[in-house]
Amino acid sequence: MLWTVEGIRNDFGYGSLDPYLIDTAFNENERFKGLNGTEILIIKDIYRDWWNSLKDKDWKNKNPLENTTYVWF
Repeated sequence: MLWTVEGIRNDFGYGSLDPYLIDTAFNENERFKGLNGTEILIIKDIYRDWWNSLKDKDWKNKNPLENTTYVWF
């Protein structure tokens, strides 16, 4: 669902080429193993806080993952 939100936000229609989040803080071999359940919940909270703070503002131009090590791959 968050990948879909990202596609709406960036006007591409998709969040990335794959609906796959990675943590760039890990080395390349580790980051592509995917996120664990705790990390998924962290991302969910980041998106919820982003939405709650920007829902009546210019939310499309603010990347919710901007100040994190997470990116859509």
